[in-house]
Amino acid sequence: MAEHRRYEEGDIIGHGIFGRVNEAVERHTKKNVAIKTIGKRGVNYDDIVGEINHLIRPSAHDNIVKYETSYKKENSICIVMEYCTLGNIENYLSGKNLNRQRRMRFIQDIASGIAYLHLLGIMHMDLKPTNILVTKGNRGRHTAKLADFGLARTIRDLNGEELDTIVWTYMSPQVIENKQHYCLQDDIFSMGLVFCGILDDDSKRAIEAERVGRKMLTEGYNYIVPEKLGNMKELVIRMIKKKCDKRPHGKRVKEEVDVIAIN
Repeated sequence: MAEHRRYEEGDIIGHGIFGRVNEAVERHTKKNVAIKTIGKRGVNYDDIVGEINHLIRPSAHDNIVKYETSYKKENSICIVMEYCTLGNIENYLSGKNLNRQRRMRFIQDIASGIAYLHLLGIMHMDLKPTNILVTKGNRGRHTAKLADFGLARTIRDLNGEELDTIVWTYMSPQVIENKQHYCLQDDIFSMGLVFCGILDDDSKRAIEAERVGRKMLTEGYNYIVPEKLGNMKELVIRMIKKKCDKRPHGKRVKEEVDVIAIN
């Protein structure tokens, strides 16, 4: 059976920089999956599919969305991945009065996922609330998982284009200023802002209104981490330092988050 005929696509459940995401069912196993369709003309699809398939190995981690396969369909590339039943964390948290303990569990999940990607030398490159999905894990616990890791680099490098369409809300000042440069520590900056938004709804609104990463290019501007973050405040301050080499590494962030979560 041709790869694209293995799946019966259903409703659109999301849109992103590269295209749409549909809920789908694998015809033989009846397994629910999500299919991201990327429309790109005039590129070598075999090369892109090969690069995307390299993302399957790191997605074995519990806090990373599982990538299953990818294939060509007409003028598009389709990426088949785990279907996270509860949507992205932005929508999940909206209107919910979750206590700090549950929010900290999500932060632990995100820190664990980033630490693992960085251990493998993989940059996420587009960490933001809509790229963090939530699903039911073991014993009914709701678990956060990272999605779209590495796709920004894959599509840009193989297509030879800059990602001018990215909304630079959670990006670090260095990335905004020089789009060709990205390092692991730029993920740390984005993660710090994401942590602010998970712990404090008002912070999320302020971060997105100000586009903090871009605003930091303004001389004399500093984002003031709110007191509401409590014992996470000091760590987040270090995570969003303007200079990359002043930010903690992913493994260190995970270790500190785990300690904070139990105190």
